Order: sequence, then structure tokens, then C-alpha cells
Amino acid sequence: MHCEVCPPAQLLKEGRTVVAAARDGDRTRKAFEKLGISEGVQSSGSGILFIDSGIDITKPETLTVEVFKGVTQVVSTVGAVFGRTADGQMG
Repeated sequence: MHCEVCPPAQLLKEGRTVVAAARDGDRTRKAFEKLGISEGVQSSGSGILFIDSGIDITKPETLTVEVFKGVTQVVSTVGAVFGRTADGQMG
């Protein structure tokens, strides 16, 4: 997450509930921690962050109805990843 104004951080500041659908939950937690954001209710008392791991936009079978249940907005922070992927291909 290399952005001046991180959309999830802004939504949390506004008191929103944010579900971060991520391929790698640990990596996502670390990225949020660098921004001073932790999973759960924020220290400011506003906003709640949930991290849902195992979601991969390149694998439709992970984009289930359950992932989108109750969702009112989607903010995509997908970025390019360079180097070898888990299956050995270049990404």
C-alpha cells in the first residue's frame, strides 16, 4: 500500500467497516501495520477492519457470494506484482 491517501484508511477514519479481501492475510496485515492500522476496532474508536485472506482476483472460485455478502461499496487497491508467482510464472 504505497499511497498518500489510502482509501481503506480514509474509510476507517470515517467510521466505516472495511473488509480487506486479500490473497495473503499476513502480508496485508503487515502493510496495514506500516500505516498504523490494525485489524479490529481502530484505536480512535471509529472504524473496524477485517482481513479476509485467500481471496485471489485471478481465481474466480475465490470470489464467492459470501465474500460480497452485505457489501455496499468496493474499493480496489490491486497493484502489479513483479517477479515469480507461486506457480513459477512471471507476474
